Amino acid sequence: MNRRKSRTPTVASLSIPKTYDPKVDGITQSLFKRFLRCRAEFVYALNLWRLDKGGATTGFGSITHEMLDKLYSNFAKRGKLPTPRALDGWLDKYCDEHRDEMLGIPAQTIERYKAIIHVLLVEYMRFYREDFTGKTWLGCEEVFDEIHKPTGVRRRGKIDGRFELRGGMWLLETKTMSRIEEDKLTNRLNLDLQNLFYIDAGEQKFGRKIRGVLYNVIRNPAFRKVDEPLNELVARLRTEVRRNPEHYFIRYECVYNDRDKSQYAHDLNLQLADLVDFCAGDLRVYRNHSACDHKYPCDFMHACASGKLAGYKQTDSLFPELECAA
Repeated sequence: MNRRKSRTPTVASLSIPKTYDPKVDGITQSLFKRFLRCRAEFVYALNLWRLDKGGATTGFGSITHEMLDKLYSNFAKRGKLPTPRALDGWLDKYCDEHRDEMLGIPAQTIERYKAIIHVLLVEYMRFYREDFTGKTWLGCEEVFDEIHKPTGVRRRGKIDGRFELRGGMWLLETKTMSRIEEDKLTNRLNLDLQNLFYIDAGEQKFGRKIRGVLYNVIRNPAFRKVDEPLNELVARLRTEVRRNPEHYFIRYECVYNDRDKSQYAHDLNLQLADLVDFCAGDLRVYRNHSACDHKYPCDFMHACASGKLAGYKQTDSLFPELECAA
């Protein structure tokens, strides 16, 4: 679905691509969020437009997430945790393979990322020892591709982890955050779209009930003192994490009962039906002004305000998160 053009089009020239069909191409939870948040934002995404962030598409969160995926997958296959030396090898290999995606990140910053992530992962394995002794892992990095039967929409995604605990099946979902407001986060998780989207599709894929999601948050230390020698930063971070691991590693058990799932399924039926109608041209495209600057500014706020796509670029894939899973 590559629609690169030699000339940057205007916002007014964009429309719903005739080549996109949610029943054929499918939808991921991240793209679905765009549709629910703002129809104009969804059209930008369908046309593969993204904010040009100077070439850097991979950063601290992406590297951490990939390393945790590898950690759990490796443990599920071999029953062993990586040594610190092995972690260094994983980090070096990942950053080498994704060099093009890090062009906008200074080399010094990448080295800081690698050092900080190394410390966090070593302490993570120490703090969550029960993950590797008390849980039965059923799968890691599992891709799902399920047809939503009421609407025929193809739902796609990747589940970080799936495990058996206390006689029930759970999903693991990992996030990195630099700022964590626990009260707001706890309330939001009860209605979290990604959790419910994955549970609904996961129960269809695996043929059994999913009790809930273990929401696994790792704090990004986000040290701003760039002139601090790397060895001093590493030593200080290691001391801080060991002194107060609960500050850096936070988890929430999000349990969803039958009522929660039934209410979500009802909403999902209506939302996906709207998506189908929208892509068929039966619903109008408009901007949702209340979504422009809600928690984080919308990436397309400048495009909507100026009517131009200068500062944006087209990508090659509608679902980059699934390519990473391949």
